[in-house]
Amino acid sequence: ANDVVLKKMDEVYAKGIVMVCSGGNSTGTATPPFVNYPSDYITLVSALNLKNRKLVSNYEDIDGVSFLNKLTTTNYQAVQLAESSNYNLVGDMAKNISAPGSQILSTTTSKNDIRKASVPYGLMGGTSMAAPHVAGVLALMFSQKTDVPKTAAGAQYMVDTLYSSARQLTDNDFDQRFGYGEANALSATSAVNGPHMEGPAYVHVGQANISFSVSSGSGWQFSTTDQDVLSVDSSGPSCSALRSGQVR
Repeated sequence: ANDVVLKKMDEVYAKGIVMVCSGGNSTGTATPPFVNYPSDYITLVSALNLKNRKLVSNYEDIDGVSFLNKLTTTNYQAVQLAESSNYNLVGDMAKNISAPGSQILSTTTSKNDIRKASVPYGLMGGTSMAAPHVAGVLALMFSQKTDVPKTAAGAQYMVDTLYSSARQLTDNDFDQRFGYGEANALSATSAVNGPHMEGPAYVHVGQANISFSVSSGSGWQFSTTDQDVLSVDSSGPSCSALRSGQVR
């Protein structure tokens, strides 16, 4: 049965579809790190659970996010791997990326409030909460990059971009506990978009008017009224400034 599932996952991936799975949590019988099915499979993105870190400073408990702005060290991170989250075995890279997965507001059918009535929302935690964050980032990426080939190569491009745009939480490109880092929606969508510009832009240098515009399918287009100020290579297209000016 597992072979059938994995075969179907390969078929989906071959159509350019990326699937995200939770990387697994500690249970009464499972203590991280451990192999997790199906998230460890090569064509799946496996998500790990991050939580806010609490620090003590000046004898006060300060939330890590707020405290981060006051720090002078560059290696501090305001998040850490949740205690219940799975992570990679030594030498393994099956768990790929991290995302917020602790104290996440979610729909629920719990009846534990004072009125014993149905509560529509509650705080949840686990890699199952982290995985939707990663899937959401990928959805944003696909919404921005609509021309991705519907092939395995297209899916791999999006996955590679997701990983390379993640916020690194250690000095390592890949970390046993965090994978490639924390999923970053802004960096990921910017990476698939490339340079972005709304309408033409102009640089004025002396009497010269230099215009920049984006042409569909051919990238940047440049023109200038004074070749002594800016040389334009239309075959690139690219430009080289010959004199400094002011962008407006």
